[in-house]
Amino acid sequence: MIKVMIVDDERFAREGMKRTIDWKKYECEICGEASNGYEGIEVARKTKPDLIVTDISMPGINGIEMAQSIKEFLPECKFIVITGYDDFQYARGAVKINAFDFILKPIDEEEFLSSIEKVHIEFKKNKEHIDIAREKVLLDMMRGKIITSKLDEFIREYNIDLKSIIIGCIENDNYQKILEKDRFDILHEQNEYIKNIIHLSIGEICHYIVECHENIIAVIIDTEELVHKDIANIFESIQLEVMKRKDNTITIGVSNFGSINEMKKVYDESKQALKNKLYEGKGSIIYFVDLKRENIIKWTYILNAENEIKLSLRAGDKNKISKQLHDIYFKVLKDNNIGYGIIKQVSIEIVLMALKILTQYNISVEKVLGEEFEAYKKVEGLHTINELYKWVNEIIISVLRYIKLENINISESGLNKAIKYINEHYTENICLKDVSRQVYLSESYLSRRIKKVVGISFVEYITKLRIEKAIEYLQNSNIKVSEVALKVGYPDYRYFSRIFKKHTGYSPSEFSNYNNQV
Repeated sequence: MIKVMIVDDERFAREGMKRTIDWKKYECEICGEASNGYEGIEVARKTKPDLIVTDISMPGINGIEMAQSIKEFLPECKFIVITGYDDFQYARGAVKINAFDFILKPIDEEEFLSSIEKVHIEFKKNKEHIDIAREKVLLDMMRGKIITSKLDEFIREYNIDLKSIIIGCIENDNYQKILEKDRFDILHEQNEYIKNIIHLSIGEICHYIVECHENIIAVIIDTEELVHKDIANIFESIQLEVMKRKDNTITIGVSNFGSINEMKKVYDESKQALKNKLYEGKGSIIYFVDLKRENIIKWTYILNAENEIKLSLRAGDKNKISKQLHDIYFKVLKDNNIGYGIIKQVSIEIVLMALKILTQYNISVEKVLGEEFEAYKKVEGLHTINELYKWVNEIIISVLRYIKLENINISESGLNKAIKYINEHYTENICLKDVSRQVYLSESYLSRRIKKVVGISFVEYITKLRIEKAIEYLQNSNIKVSEVALKVGYPDYRYFSRIFKKHTGYSPSEFSNYNNQV
């Protein structure tokens, strides 16, 4: 909610603004009021409003002077300034306080409402930007990407109000079917619905929602005033509300309690609890504290193995992927006597992970696996670990082949862009690093590809283009050698002269004189 303070020396004016405006419609709430500028400063210190609606003309100090003082301790506070015609010259002071709007008396209701609406829209946009930035920081904290020494700095900068925490990882159980049908519009709609239910179920308790994956939403809850019973009620409430929609079921993995400094550990616990869905089934609420030690160890192995496969798939390392797949099926699943149902689910998860990577390359599932592909139907017809391994291995290899082709296309496209960029900028002081940044290819790869395709190195190619252009210029007797050198990218004309003679057998002056005599 946007906190609003009203400052006016006329009580009826204050009451009128409080009662005639439907503040809730604009997500506003009145947090305080004052009858003069001095009082306004004190109330602002206590209530910390986001928006102050103030009259200019008041006893003591005027509204502009009050606003200037408030800006010193509430720099982000916005002001709507109300002024009479006679005080219009004071409105110039509104510029100094960066007033959002100013309105002439008598107040026109539509104009006032329009101003409130503009404030509402701006606050909403700002909040969205802040929420997006904060969500990214929280996700980095959960993944352990922020070093401990920088943690307090990020917490302050993004106003993260957490101390003792618990994390619930909420998985959309419909994800597999949605992914197979490429219906990401449905996935987005369902995820937004789940997030809304989370907010409603948790209410005023401090919490943050982070989309960790397309199918998993994490909710981080501050537990300073909560106990296990309250936590259980919260997650049961979320699940019951979501399941009221017939097309939605969710599974929730809940971590132990921890501090904000243990964010990664707590997040990993919630993921491991969620993995136990393979035992508990869809639509479960699984608490890390209830997991058997042997299950935790097994899921740690499986999680690590899946992540390694994902990294190798992105890197295009076929041999490494084959070894990793073999190890997960026969050294982790088989050697630990993991049940058949769980092996099936792990197989589906690996396949879906691969399909997700395909979509990130904008490669359709149908193109790789055919229009009739349905993971769940196929897996039901496989009855041994060898069959499941073979099926997954074939899919992974197919996905890898298409990713490699796409990488080649991207690289060739990048090479074409690189040649085009060089042809357009060779007269400037460019180097290989500049070009590689423009086309998002590594310097070493780009250097090799230029040599292979053009037949000469990057430096030789640029030199060739510059000498050819210099020859064109030198056919004009009115141009100086030093000017030609600058035009083709050589600030030092003596160096240019040496390069020119090396490639043509003539100095620039000799070449110019010879051509102009002919």
